Amino acid sequence: MSEETIMSVFQHHIGTFSGYAGYNLVFQSCRPSNTESKSVLIIVHGGSDYADGIGYRWLAEHMAANGHAAYAYDQRGHGRSPGVRMHADNWHELIADLNAFIHFVR
Repeated sequence: MSEETIMSVFQHHIGTFSGYAGYNLVFQSCRPSNTESKSVLIIVHGGSDYADGIGYRWLAEHMAANGHAAYAYDQRGHGRSPGVRMHADNWHELIADLNAFIHFVR
C-alpha cells in the first residue's frame, strides 16, 4: 500500500493536552477515516524515546489503518513537550500525566 493510500485510510493529528498541574504536553493521534474506531490504544514511550519515534509512529498508523485509534504523548522533557530533557521530578508526575492523558482521550 502506498503512503498516499495509507494516509487516506486514517487521520493523523498533533495537539496538546493539560497534564499534571496544568503542564502542557504534546500528543499525537492516528484515527481511522470515515469510520468509528474498533478500540483505542494508548502508547507510552520509553525513557529515552518520544511519541513520534519510528516504531511508535508505525504502530499507530498500522492500528489506524486497521480500524483502531492510537494515541501517544511526549512525556515531560521528551520530544515536543517542554521541560528539562529526559527529566521528571518524581514518578508521581509521570503517573499523573498518564492518568490525565487517559481521561483526555476518553
